[in-house]
Amino acid sequence: MSAENVYDDAACLRRFAASLFRSGIRNLRQRGGLSIEQAAGRAGIEAGQWREIEAGEQPVTRVPLPLLARGLGVSQADLAPLVVFCRGLYAQSKGAGRSCRNSGRSYS
Repeated sequence: MSAENVYDDAACLRRFAASLFRSGIRNLRQRGGLSIEQAAGRAGIEAGQWREIEAGEQPVTRVPLPLLARGLGVSQADLAPLVVFCRGLYAQSKGAGRSCRNSGRSYS
């Protein structure tokens, strides 16, 4: 097993949680029939910034949740299950210490 195929459980969980959150944001935008430009315009941010969030090139934490909700045309309460689940994964990652193998999936 090569070193590049082994990741700390905590890092695995953090990458998975971030990937899941970004996918959830993208899914909500697409289900709402919104382009990246439309969602970004509603949120009051640049389309490039929204695109970077969905692509994982910019931390989601740089855009406040109320702006993401407004951009998606949903309430913050609608985003709550996704946020709570992803935060739960992050919290679990603090106690993880074993190693896990990269299954070929990318969570970054």
